Amino acid sequence: MHHASSRRDGPFVAVNCAAFAATLLESELFGHEKGAFTGADRQRAGRFEAAGGGTLFLDEIGDLPPPLQVKLLRVLQEKTYERVGSNQTLSADARIVAATHRELEQMVADGDFRQDLYYRLDVVNLRLPPLRERRADIPALIEHFRRKAATAYGKSVDAISREAMDLLVKHDYPGNVRELENLVTRMIVLARGPVATLADLPGGTGSRKRAASTITAAISPLRRGSREAHRPGSPRRGRRQPQPGGARGRPDRAQPALQAAEVGLVAPPETSKHSTESSNAAAPRARADGAKSCNEAR
Repeated sequence: MHHASSRRDGPFVAVNCAAFAATLLESELFGHEKGAFTGADRQRAGRFEAAGGGTLFLDEIGDLPPPLQVKLLRVLQEKTYERVGSNQTLSADARIVAATHRELEQMVADGDFRQDLYYRLDVVNLRLPPLRERRADIPALIEHFRRKAATAYGKSVDAISREAMDLLVKHDYPGNVRELENLVTRMIVLARGPVATLADLPGGTGSRKRAASTITAAISPLRRGSREAHRPGSPRRGRRQPQPGGARGRPDRAQPALQAAEVGLVAPPETSKHSTESSNAAAPRARADGAKSCNEAR
């Protein structure tokens, strides 16, 4: 926009509003006088003054602190400002172009961004969609970044393989164009021949992602088997199961054999009629012997 405008012969000055603390950003934009604060050993012109006759690009305008929002509003309305520590009023002759990744309308509704400043900035609104919504632009950007990286690092990489190109086009790019540039630069730096391939991509985008999907597919049946083994009603490993027994909690010795018999491992213990009758007859005899002993003692 700058080079296509009537101000193309003037300077283009860019400042990232999120890169400075609030106290330093005011000095960065408007300049300061000598002795205005600790460390101000000389007069310094601000970005507005440096962009005179040209364009001032305010990146991440949504991160501008509220006190500076008021001062920026005054510059846009009255075209004047003062350096930090000065009473002299200076004129601002710079076209303002602002950008942000945040939703300014929502910030206005939440009270985090001044409404009057928003409408002052919202003269011509250009929405640049994320890279994942304009995949048709990706091949041209890849070619541009390939030439740029090859020149910067002295690499003779003339092309990118079809497989790598297809994967780059399908990627969602949460980091937008910067992420694409970093991916292409990495490929050019690591390429060992005239063609950058899939092996030159980071693991999260290329071969490791495929390996991860393969491992996931292999583990899924094991997880399903584990869930079936731990379904309600089945004993779990590492957890003690309650054992039937008497009042003191002593386990019934016949129970393990009965459980084994249910699954066909061993036969259940046999109990003969003779042994049962013998045990029943032994009880009255013991009681009679005990009573006889008591009478003798008396």
